[in-house]
Amino acid sequence: MKTIRLGSAGFDVMAWQNVLMSDVPSTRTRAILASGIFDAGTEAATVAWQQSHGLQADGVVGPMTWKAAGVSDIPVIVPVQGLDVSVMQGANIPWEAERKRGTCFVYSRCQVGNNLQIDTQFVDNTRQAMLANLFCGAYFFPFPLPHLDPIAQADMFLRAMMINGHPLGAELRELPPAFDLEWPAPENWAKWKCTPDQIVDWSLICLERIELNTGCKPIVYSYPYFLQAISKAKNYLKLVKYKLWIAGGPSYENGDGHIPDLSRERPPRVPGWDGDWLFWQHDGNGGRRLTHGVDADFNVYRMPLTELERLCQAPIVESPPDTLPETNLVFQATSNLIVEDSVHEYRKERAEQIFNTGV
Repeated sequence: MKTIRLGSAGFDVMAWQNVLMSDVPSTRTRAILASGIFDAGTEAATVAWQQSHGLQADGVVGPMTWKAAGVSDIPVIVPVQGLDVSVMQGANIPWEAERKRGTCFVYSRCQVGNNLQIDTQFVDNTRQAMLANLFCGAYFFPFPLPHLDPIAQADMFLRAMMINGHPLGAELRELPPAFDLEWPAPENWAKWKCTPDQIVDWSLICLERIELNTGCKPIVYSYPYFLQAISKAKNYLKLVKYKLWIAGGPSYENGDGHIPDLSRERPPRVPGWDGDWLFWQHDGNGGRRLTHGVDADFNVYRMPLTELERLCQAPIVESPPDTLPETNLVFQATSNLIVEDSVHEYRKERAEQIFNTGV
């Protein structure tokens, strides 16, 4: 285990935070979360832990502190697993079988752009997944086009995400709503009269409307190539205040279907968020399938199940971060990303199909 201290981040920090949560020498430690970020609270709890174990109380976790905690190596991080589904997966998904093989959460698509029709499987998918004791959320595929009203689309989404008499995300065990920002593909922006500024400003209006009416901050879903393309918009950093659901990676398309080991594998980094993600769609058309053989999108949550439960303690309205990345650093990051061409082409084709058919 490497030495960690204030400002460190990663799974070794998460391993140490799990030690603190399981061995509580003071009330200060009880506020610790397994976030993977060594913040001031973790430092204070570390000092208290070291004092209670007769160590030098400097707040630095080095060889002696790791040894006292009985930790010799970073354990394999078994991630919290989830799915996202829509009418494209058909009816009668075996939710109980999915739960038994490790699925803990599911996002179901409820609406597409300015199409008034609700995804025909949304209500059934959500209710059946709830019966299987899964955490459930709704996602929305917007059309961020200049001639379409973002408030009108947000309101359609809010109506579509109603489940059992309330908007999904407003009660316990329900995930925050998700905003699927991936269309139109950058090479088609001229056709639709889109620009990075227009897409970002349109999206912010839509997101703020959803947050205002649900009391819950939405999550932004997207791809490295799309975020890279809009990252020079003047209001891009305002988008970074939303948590990220990132898609892509080496096993995204035609992979071997394995669940990533989060102690060694990471999703692609993107401008602004860099490596700060909440959900990772690691398999979008790969080797993994639902238990009855149907293809789907597979995801992991980056923190322990207890933190997913905390995320679902609705209503939650998080404050914007105290500091945002420096604009010049974000712009510099845009030139360092590697566009995943195969994922780009696959998602462009799939997104165009959604636009053209509304399913």
